Amino acid sequence: MNSNNVKYVNSSEVRAGALYNFILLALALYLGVSKQSTLLVIILIYLVLSFYTSARGKPLNINSIINKKLKVVFGVGESEPSLPVRFSAKIGFILTFVSLLTISLGNTSIIFIFLCLIASALNAFTGICIACKLYPRFTLLKHKLKFTN
Repeated sequence: MNSNNVKYVNSSEVRAGALYNFILLALALYLGVSKQSTLLVIILIYLVLSFYTSARGKPLNINSIINKKLKVVFGVGESEPSLPVRFSAKIGFILTFVSLLTISLGNTSIIFIFLCLIASALNAFTGICIACKLYPRFTLLKHKLKFTN
């Protein structure tokens, strides 16, 4: 891929979005099953919007607002490629969707919410994006499988 076609996002705005997810997920765990589905739908909508806005290289507006308020915490931030961030949004969407699905089937979804909570906390508070670290390995595996078929 030509490097001119690569879109970039601000890392501090990505961390601000992770903080937003962390807060909603913590609320979902705290409030219990009665309110979890509503909060999970909000998170799903956020992740879909985040996925499409990072594809354009523009941050989601909520991330910009949170980042402006927390500039002292997150700093200025660096430009990073949007593809790992989009992959991260896909993984978050899948885990959140599975959580919502298990709630609708009458089961508890604490394990999936807890996994999302840990991933969001790592990204928001330390800048470590688990899915972003897995993205190169996933891409390599995808290309290997593509060429073997």
